Amino acid sequence: MPASRGPACGKSAGARAGHRIAARGGARYPRRMLIFLTLLAAVALATAVHLAGMVLAARLMRVRIDIVSFGGGPTLAIFDAANMTWRLAAFPVFGHVRFVERDYDLRSGLMFDDLPRGRQIAIALSGCAACAILACLVLGPFDGLRANAASWGEFFSVLAAPFPFATAQWAGIADTVRGGGFLTLFALACAKVAGLNLLPLAPFNGGMALMILLGWRSQAAIQTRAFRIYLNACLLLFAVVLALWAIGGVVYAGWGI
Repeated sequence: MPASRGPACGKSAGARAGHRIAARGGARYPRRMLIFLTLLAAVALATAVHLAGMVLAARLMRVRIDIVSFGGGPTLAIFDAANMTWRLAAFPVFGHVRFVERDYDLRSGLMFDDLPRGRQIAIALSGCAACAILACLVLGPFDGLRANAASWGEFFSVLAAPFPFATAQWAGIADTVRGGGFLTLFALACAKVAGLNLLPLAPFNGGMALMILLGWRSQAAIQTRAFRIYLNACLLLFAVVLALWAIGGVVYAGWGI
């Protein structure tokens, strides 16, 4: 009998330890989800500000808008309003505004390509300006511009991060979400959205401005070798960086917050 109690007690202790670990892990999941949803809401609102800035600038310059797309991935809803098409998609951290470029039945407004290059660039960067202004109003000019300026280095920092890549960066993001109010987080998201979209890469507004500046918007220009090299290099870099951020996020979430 005494011999049989020893293993039983050992098994019970191991089970209790397993239950404690499972309880701690289970308690983390609601916290992780809350952090993720809070961050997602802040970035989605910043994306909406960015798109609104571009729409407002285009309207002020009487440029016709074809589609305003809020989000990426599968389409959730699509409708027409205010003489343009609105599209809502599943992942509200992306978005784009597509202008009317070739419409021979255009009866009001201007085509984007009819504008001087300076005005085209102004519209391309207007969303960044809207986000940067809002960030400076909430955080103050110095902190807003500093957060904006740091976005490039933060975005590409995963390229130099050791395995498992961006876990340290995600830990910093989680601390920011936990440490401040939602208004501050929203303003920081606006600063980062503004800064990232100034990157001179094809997926971003800075890349659009660069292509306008270099005259790479015509059908002839986009067939050139220089444009194809630029576009492919941008897309490859963008895909690699996003993949490293995604891997880091998955690993960090799996290891706990």
